Amino acid sequence: MDASEAAKNALECVFEAQKGESVVIFCDDIKKNVGDAFMEGAQKLGLDSKLITFQTDLKNSRDEIPSKAKPFLTAKRPKIYINLLRGSREETPFRIKLIQLETSDLFNSRVGL
Repeated sequence: MDASEAAKNALECVFEAQKGESVVIFCDDIKKNVGDAFMEGAQKLGLDSKLITFQTDLKNSRDEIPSKAKPFLTAKRPKIYINLLRGSREETPFRIKLIQLETSDLFNSRVGL
């Protein structure tokens, strides 16, 4: 099984993605091959898909959300987010911030219950 088929299966079986739903894939340039596989798998399922690649600076860890990602964390929120980021522990605060922005609408809608 090739990588895009495996990604398609993950989207279909784990994320329960349905044709026409939206997915945003955030990935490092280092993991772009994995991001490309998810993008191809998403397209095979008929998902409205977008791949956002972050540049990697091996000397400095990320701390701020890149501006090209912000529209997908506010106005253009997808049904599904996939984060494919390198595993540097120094970037843990960045990843937490990203996940909080991705899930903020879920939290806010539950608080009002």
